[in-house]
Amino acid sequence: MKPGIMPRWLARTALLSAMLLGILSWRVITSQAALFRAPAAASPPKIVIGEFRSRGPGGATDEFIEIYNADGGPVDLSGWSLKKSSGCGTTTSVLATFPAGTILQPGQHYLIASESFTQAISDLTYPTSKALADNGGIAILNPLETPADQAGMCATTLFLEGTPLPTVSSNSDWSYERLPRSPNGNCTDTNDNFNDFGGGTISPSNPQNSAAPAIYCAGLETFTPTATPSPTPAPSDTPLPSDTPTPSDTPLPSDTPTPSDTPLPSDTPTPTPFLSPTRTPSPTRTPTPTRTYTPTITPTPSLLVIINEVAWAGTAANSNNEWIELYNPGSSTVCMGGWSLRAEDESPHITFTASDCIPPGGYYLLERTSDNTISNIPADKIYVGSLDNSGERLWLFDGSGNLIDTANYDGGLWPAGSTSGYRSMERIQKPSASLPMRDSDVAWMTFAMPNPTIGKDRNGNWVNGSPKSANWASMVTPTATKSPTPTRTITPTRTITPTRTPTRPPTPIPLIVLSEFLPRPAHDWNGDGTVNVYDEYIEILNASPNVVDLRGWKLDDEANSGASPYTFPSIKLNPGQRLVLFRSQTNLPLPDSGGRIRLLTPAGLVFDDYIYQGVAEADQAWCRIYEGRAPWSEHCYPTPGLSNALAIFPSPPPAPLTFSTPAPCSLADLLPSSLLEGECQPAGTGIWNPVLWEERFEKTIPAPLYKEGFTVY
Repeated sequence: MKPGIMPRWLARTALLSAMLLGILSWRVITSQAALFRAPAAASPPKIVIGEFRSRGPGGATDEFIEIYNADGGPVDLSGWSLKKSSGCGTTTSVLATFPAGTILQPGQHYLIASESFTQAISDLTYPTSKALADNGGIAILNPLETPADQAGMCATTLFLEGTPLPTVSSNSDWSYERLPRSPNGNCTDTNDNFNDFGGGTISPSNPQNSAAPAIYCAGLETFTPTATPSPTPAPSDTPLPSDTPTPSDTPLPSDTPTPSDTPLPSDTPTPTPFLSPTRTPSPTRTPTPTRTYTPTITPTPSLLVIINEVAWAGTAANSNNEWIELYNPGSSTVCMGGWSLRAEDESPHITFTASDCIPPGGYYLLERTSDNTISNIPADKIYVGSLDNSGERLWLFDGSGNLIDTANYDGGLWPAGSTSGYRSMERIQKPSASLPMRDSDVAWMTFAMPNPTIGKDRNGNWVNGSPKSANWASMVTPTATKSPTPTRTITPTRTITPTRTPTRPPTPIPLIVLSEFLPRPAHDWNGDGTVNVYDEYIEILNASPNVVDLRGWKLDDEANSGASPYTFPSIKLNPGQRLVLFRSQTNLPLPDSGGRIRLLTPAGLVFDDYIYQGVAEADQAWCRIYEGRAPWSEHCYPTPGLSNALAIFPSPPPAPLTFSTPAPCSLADLLPSSLLEGECQPAGTGIWNPVLWEERFEKTIPAPLYKEGFTVY
């Protein structure tokens, strides 16, 4: 063999090895390419027509269209439009165009209605001259004029999907509602109107505006898209980051956009549209306090008689001195022979006789145990059985077993009322409506009239409620058609003592509430370029229908201790507007180990109050689930200036901390990791002391004063 010449057998072996290596490499590359391929193109957001009608009790123009976000992430509807098509024809016209900055969160509704629609507060209106045809169609279109969803009532109208809906010409309270219907959302979308809307109508209708609680589609995981997604078009040898709202079709768990229940790892992330602390929604889109989340109840209550007020907390004289008030909103006397009012535990279970009648616009007072519960107003009926302070359902049935009305129909905590001051739970009257709101968690308000003078308890104290009189909750919701009067004829056969004439305040009481707060920030929420304790914030919401001047109101922690109260300057909030106050403005600390937040009136009265316990993780916010109403949740996304949002956990959230549970280490705000490990990890467990660390730090470093005005959302 010549030097430098490869033997023939060795050459064959080398060639075969190279071919085999090439085949194996190709299989590895293609398998990795399949494993780490770029995500699929994002599908269009699932925005659907949730509910609508072409006429109602007010006639041919008493109509509404409800839009619903059935997607998993927020959708910017800026530039989108709602159009109608003519009756069995192809002529189209624009009903309304969504304002710039209209963001619809997952599970959120948006109500568009004719100007003559008065059943609920709409987010957007259109002239009555644009009324829908009973046999026409409607469509919601994106800025490219591509329909996102359509619904029609005639086979030849332009806007239609599949089989049309039946035509309805009845001037009653009805609607077409997409399946599966409230309280489970409007998620069914098979591109066939007849199937998607259940082949018919519902009664009564269930219009929901943007202030109604979000209802997520079953099995849908919500996500927050980043502001600038950058998908990689070419295959990569490493998994793609989940910077797109479209879930990856690979099996890797890191490719899903599901929110994590662990603390956020980065102190300087790029802000997203959903979590932007500087964004200011348009005042025309702010939620209103007269929200209309009216879930369908089976069977549907007739509201012939209303459970109007429930004093489940009792009175100052005795917490067992409970009372309940019924109200007849109709124009005819209602006699309740054979009717019953029942609690879910059958205590109380009150039965009525044929002589138990309520005149038109009249009230019926039920007092527990004796007629001394409300000592200056005779009871219409005495009953036995106690109401659970932790909440229970109440049902009012007629003699045939038909459901007339409910209170706290979904169970759980009472939606209003308070043991503090023994305040009653009052039904809210909708503006320009003939009936109070249907029972839901936002249909009730805690009695908060200052210096009430209507009913007295057995010890002669004025009760915090309005027994056998128009609700204070109606007084703070002004209407053009109803003006409560200080005196009222109760029944044709009963004479009321003159000393019981109630007096009313001349102007409505502002309903300003704590809406959201963040004790341990992990982001630069105040936009000063630094993540520190001064990014803690408290959000205030004007949940009243009136403009409120906050001059003289105060924020405080514990009474007569802790930090000095923060006093509001003259700041006017429109209905539904929010004010976010950072610690850099108020100098009020929100300790990680737990604390208290109080909202005080200019007279020093506690108007809202909340005690929170230890913080479990960074950027864990507390918020009111129903925007200005109870209850609170400690599992919220920080959304300063935006609608409150519950965090979605991939597994059940941790149990709430209690004072008997060791509080989490309070040193996580600013200190370096080496010091935290020495103080907070197993070797240093129990060493840290908030008196020596957090409180001293808060007192020795002056907070910068905010002098450039306020940001109102």
